[in-house]
Amino acid sequence: MNHLRAAWAARVAAWSPGPLRLPNGMSVSTGGDGVPGGYNGYVVAWAPGGEKAGYVDYQTETGGDDVLIAYIEVDPAFQRQGIASMLIEYMLRYETPNRTLNWGMSTPDGSGLARGYRGPRRIDP
Repeated sequence: MNHLRAAWAARVAAWSPGPLRLPNGMSVSTGGDGVPGGYNGYVVAWAPGGEKAGYVDYQTETGGDDVLIAYIEVDPAFQRQGIASMLIEYMLRYETPNRTLNWGMSTPDGSGLARGYRGPRRIDP
């Protein structure tokens, strides 16, 4: 049981506030637009060569507590490297703090991501 506690402590420390470590020298860009009653935004992960590795589109509602993942995709060449989880954490930490993750409807791949995601569901700075 102590090894589980140690593993959990290491995971919590890895998700603690501070600079987010991007995998494999990747960079991130963000954007979005205000819409009546909310905000539509995105986070894109770029590989060192400039190719788009993945992105997440999200939506928030003015006065609401949730951030809804509208769409998330990782290029097949970059899958199984933690990029989708990194995009979600980046979104929660830097773009939508104080909001709770809402997976919404999902495809079979998206359902697998939701089941396997071990990162934060909310980040309150």
